[in-house]
Amino acid sequence: MGNRVSLFVTCIVDQLFPKVGMDMADVLERLGYQIDFPERQTCCGQPAFNSGYRDEARTVGAPLPCHLRISECIVVPSGSCTSMVTHHFAELFQKEPETLARVHSLEKRIWEFSTFLTQVAGVERRGGAPRRRGHVPR
Repeated sequence: MGNRVSLFVTCIVDQLFPKVGMDMADVLERLGYQIDFPERQTCCGQPAFNSGYRDEARTVGAPLPCHLRISECIVVPSGSCTSMVTHHFAELFQKEPETLARVHSLEKRIWEFSTFLTQVAGVERRGGAPRRRGHVPR
């Protein structure tokens, strides 16, 4: 993967905890990543899905694969929203072949933040601040 990542900031982070999104971007930039924020991104539909409202979850989540389609790598500050996309979108969109194809493409490119740090960026914790292997912080 290149040094460019897109952020999917989630509706909860956007509305209630915007500093989480800004801090995530700061950490990624300190590790040498260029940050992109697709402004048209939407909620993944998880609140409706978890409440049993599948049609509403589909309606809310449907634009997301389209809005993130050009991003090579997407980082998310929420394990549950990442899981919604990687484990439940295929179920929601199984009868919509075009959207389902975008969902399967998205599944391969979306990472929960801490998993991205350890499995993609190679960050190790050795006391103090996390450091990227072979990378000297600014």
